[in-house]
Amino acid sequence: MPNDNSLSVEQLEDLCGKHIVELFRKIHREPQAYRDAMLRSLNRPQLPIEDTLAAIRGHELADDAWSETLNICRRSAAAAPWHKLPQPNIKADVVAAHDWLRAQLEGLGPVTGIYLGLDTLNMEAGHGKNVEIGGTTQCDPLKDSSEWVWTELRYGDDHLIRGLFDMHQEFSCEQWRTRDETIAQGSAFSFADYILFLAYSGIVLGHAFKRLPISRTVLPVWGFHDGDLFLLGRKSPDSFTFLCK
Repeated sequence: MPNDNSLSVEQLEDLCGKHIVELFRKIHREPQAYRDAMLRSLNRPQLPIEDTLAAIRGHELADDAWSETLNICRRSAAAAPWHKLPQPNIKADVVAAHDWLRAQLEGLGPVTGIYLGLDTLNMEAGHGKNVEIGGTTQCDPLKDSSEWVWTELRYGDDHLIRGLFDMHQEFSCEQWRTRDETIAQGSAFSFADYILFLAYSGIVLGHAFKRLPISRTVLPVWGFHDGDLFLLGRKSPDSFTFLCK
């Protein structure tokens, strides 16, 4: 591969991937600052975002998607104590998310776009939240676009995915916070706080949507509050298709 400094902006963007590029475009308005951010990013370990999205959408069973996620984590951050993570009750979390989604959609009315925002900071000893929900009728659910998220949303009640809280209790411990430049984000904690939150919530919420009775087509997106957002899937009255992109 040629020296990174000799690459064009377009080549750097291809190497960084679309999600990193979208983030840097929002943060860095000056062309040189934008280029420098991509160069710094390429010289650091990268979060396995694309592999994680593929694991969620590529498995029919939630348990298999979660197993593949943990394999990705072990490959990407081998020094982290993944064996200490508690085993989440995926089935119970899916059922609870299904019941929550069903109640929220009844309250939100005929929305077609559904925003599911991950909140890693307000779980309050298991009595708070880690997912918020909003909806709009300004979404065309047949188009793979999340631009409607920036319209005015009508919000519903928050939800706590219990398995995420239990895992967060473990990977918040000091052992996970040791600085390690061989791990993307610089520590096992920061790595897990992104990848585990994204993957487990996507698996739980996606499989909850699969069970959800609905009379119209809707397009849910999920991701971090004021951060990366991804298309979760497309739910019609007859089926649910994972998109995860």
